[in-house]
Amino acid sequence: MRLSIFYSVNTVVVAATLFVLMIALIILGRRLSKNRVTPDHSKNPGNAAMTTSLYALLGLLLAFTFGMSGDRFRVRRLNIVEESNAISTAALRVQLYADSVQPALRKLFREYLETRIAYFEAGADTMKISQSLQRSQDTADALWLIAASNSRHPSNFVASNQMVPALNQMFDTANSRFWSEYNRTPSSILTMLFLLCLSSAFVAGHTSVGEGKFDWFMAVGFCLLISIVIYFIIDLDKPRAGIITLEENARAISDLRRIINE
Repeated sequence: MRLSIFYSVNTVVVAATLFVLMIALIILGRRLSKNRVTPDHSKNPGNAAMTTSLYALLGLLLAFTFGMSGDRFRVRRLNIVEESNAISTAALRVQLYADSVQPALRKLFREYLETRIAYFEAGADTMKISQSLQRSQDTADALWLIAASNSRHPSNFVASNQMVPALNQMFDTANSRFWSEYNRTPSSILTMLFLLCLSSAFVAGHTSVGEGKFDWFMAVGFCLLISIVIYFIIDLDKPRAGIITLEENARAISDLRRIINE
């Protein structure tokens, strides 16, 4: 799946680029304002109202986008726990089958678990992700084939009624986990957010010409804080490559080795 430039490029580069552009637009805004006949715009009520509205809009959009990214990150965490519970439930129901069927099922469950662990440990390596997904799909097909073939025998009626729904749940949660990683902030929203940040920087420089000395410390701090917030907004949607990862939650699946290997 092709990712937008916001997610395909290193997040530090994206945030640093925004910071540099904001500083440049502050400088540009100040230079353009100095060339005007009446450079003092701060005393005009209309200009002050528009500037305040722009900053309020920027704050609202930042909060909205950050909240969206945080919610998606929470869903990804929950999906890992749900998949862990689904695998554990299905693996325990192997005991409902006859002793002749259990060894093959246990072997396949161990293989399936390892493919799901490998899926997380692949990190941002798309080749390893693809390989682990293919192996897990092959193992899932083999599990389903055994469950389906044994469901035709009356002696396995109870076991099949328990195992089939558990397998469906296990496969569904794996699919939900995969697609939740690609459910990210739309590029159009991030683009609008970037444009709003740059516009705010230009307006800040343009309206700063007048009485008093311009405080570059405050200007740099403003641009830096905005860039940091943007960094974390994007980083929350890059759980495989960012500093905010799902490593602690992924232990819920790796810990299943102890249960399945017993």
